[in-house]
Amino acid sequence: MSGYTRPLARLIDQFERLPGIGPRTAQRLALHLLRQP
Repeated sequence: MSGYTRPLARLIDQFERLPGIGPRTAQRLALHLLRQP
């Protein structure tokens, strides 16, 4: 994942490992978590 910090890229990678989760969805999930208070 270019353009992301290492921890965020790792989180996206972990989401991608889940069944049915592609790169775009993994990115969206990770960014959604960051926006949570």
